[in-house]
Amino acid sequence: ATAYDGYVNTPGSTLNVRTGAWGDIIGSLNHGACVEVLGKQGDWFQIKYNNKEAFVHSDYITKEKPADAAPAASTSGAAIASGGAGFGGRPVDGGPVTSEFGPRNLYGNYHYGIDLGVGTGTPLKSLGAGTVVSAGYEYGGGNTLVIKYDNGYTSVYCHLQNFGVSPGQRVGQGQQVGHTNNTGAYTTGPHLHFAIKDPSGNYINPRNCPGVTI
Repeated sequence: ATAYDGYVNTPGSTLNVRTGAWGDIIGSLNHGACVEVLGKQGDWFQIKYNNKEAFVHSDYITKEKPADAAPAASTSGAAIASGGAGFGGRPVDGGPVTSEFGPRNLYGNYHYGIDLGVGTGTPLKSLGAGTVVSAGYEYGGGNTLVIKYDNGYTSVYCHLQNFGVSPGQRVGQGQQVGHTNNTGAYTTGPHLHFAIKDPSGNYINPRNCPGVTI
């Protein structure tokens, strides 16, 4: 197939870039960004990203630039974290647990996080001091925010309304990083899907993460 230029067209502000179909997130592209499409594998486009081959979901690449695409924000200057330097707490205030970590029949055989039943627009907080890995749109999780903390743990927040931070930015404990919503295909109503990876990169029950309260 002949390579061609495509444009990121996502309901969120950015689109996650992966190593393969649902592979590791290695970066993100802004809405309206131009990418070189090398080919297609199933529901995924193979693209050139930082002079290497990578993958994005084909639903969010179009041949014409979106009319509402804005110029990319400047990334010059150091991003300053606000909030504390510790780790722990709860990502949102209030809201009951509506789905636990573990096996279930809805949208697959296993749920790699905990769902918290909060309404649209609920402020979302960082669990600790760390760095934003990605902030982009995914088919199932909608607007998805990933933060890696200085202690090695990583939080994954899905179905968000918006992002208050950007990839590469430093954050502090308790800092507001976005708002919750109901975005993505794998959701039946407004809530926060809250997942935790341990320092080895394995999903664990957030209830078992030191310092985290549910």
